[in-house]
Amino acid sequence: MKKIKIIILTMAILLLSGCSSFSINVEDLIEPPILSKEQAEITEELKKILNTSELKLKYPKYGEIHSPIIFENLDDDEEKEVIVFYEDTLDNRGSTRINIMDKTEGKWESIYDVPGESETIEFVSLANITDKIKKDLVVGWGTSEKRQKYLLNVYSYRDYTLKNLLSERYDSAMVIPSTDNKTMSQIVLLNYTSKTTAKLITPVSKNRLGVVGMAKLNSDVQSLLNITSYSDNGGYIFLDFKQKDGTVSTEVLKYTENDIVNLMSEDGKVNNFFYEAIRKEEIFCQDVNNDGMPDIPVQRLLPGYGENDIDEEVTEEKEELYLTEFYSINKDEAVKVQTSVINLSQGYKIIFPDKWQKDKVSVKKQPDREEFDFVKYNENYDGSKEVLLKIHLYAKDDYKDVFELQQFKLIAEKGNFEYYAYIPNNVDAELKITFDELEKMFKLLK
Repeated sequence: MKKIKIIILTMAILLLSGCSSFSINVEDLIEPPILSKEQAEITEELKKILNTSELKLKYPKYGEIHSPIIFENLDDDEEKEVIVFYEDTLDNRGSTRINIMDKTEGKWESIYDVPGESETIEFVSLANITDKIKKDLVVGWGTSEKRQKYLLNVYSYRDYTLKNLLSERYDSAMVIPSTDNKTMSQIVLLNYTSKTTAKLITPVSKNRLGVVGMAKLNSDVQSLLNITSYSDNGGYIFLDFKQKDGTVSTEVLKYTENDIVNLMSEDGKVNNFFYEAIRKEEIFCQDVNNDGMPDIPVQRLLPGYGENDIDEEVTEEKEELYLTEFYSINKDEAVKVQTSVINLSQGYKIIFPDKWQKDKVSVKKQPDREEFDFVKYNENYDGSKEVLLKIHLYAKDDYKDVFELQQFKLIAEKGNFEYYAYIPNNVDAELKITFDELEKMFKLLK
């Protein structure tokens, strides 16, 4: 089982295998990035070829490639060709053109030139989609007056021309690199229309790519928040969406070389687990048990919270607090692997040990301080508010009561913040924890 680095190519998400990042629109910078000496030389040569004194290069907005001048071996020789994205000097609309250049006897020459599909380039990627050695050029084009969706083109450089093998509209796109030498890279396109779908793109003939599989998504999508993945006899893609009602949903796509299915549906119907995994907080799929497989968060109210509050003392703040359970996909079935309380605002979580399971523990948030109290809970609550653990957050420059700190122990630091814990001695022996146990239970959020 391997993690695979799915390359997310739209909406500046760049959330790769659970590791978040960010992307910039280089054209919005005050000054574009400085070109290398060779790139500057290529630009000057292209100016001469186009017979112009000015040449505006077109930069991809998102993705791993930010340069408008790309070096890549697109054919069978040992030399790299150059791909240049530039603004059409004869078009007042600022549309894009693609030029392929090659070096002949030490001099750069234009080999082929073709118009693009938009004024803006969303992303550029290079992938082995039609050939195990030669790279294909994948371009996501921006929207236009006539087209409200993005447009994906896949170009293959053959016989000194750039052949377009695919034109497909999309809302989000991802390239799935091959994990071995036997298979090719694949493309998955997401569309958020009245029929939200995921399409799998692979070669359908020597000269054409096409949709070989399609899966319906259940989410009422507003935006894509996060993607994680892993590979095991095919692959799985975990998609976390922000829905139009503000909740977060998860879809799990399973793909092979020629098909894609949604594990959150069964026999064409939405399964119950999809609804169970809809949550209010932006907690995403992540590998919580270090087996390489992303796990799906499912949230429910902590005991004592909700419409039928059993314990007014625990819920005096009236702020809903949640238990987060993570489920792993095992043989396409969901199996619970972890139970925790996640404090997003303070950046940590507490993993519940087995003795805290089955609704034996709840949480009270102290209204006047940055503190979570983990308390014993049962339906016949007697008002004793037996505290099992306190977690308190301080900024390093905060005033700290010396007497109070005598009871607390510093357990973690992150940036300007310090995390202190207090474990009382005289508590229910069955639920009591030690600082050694807490070391395994407490995790800072990434």
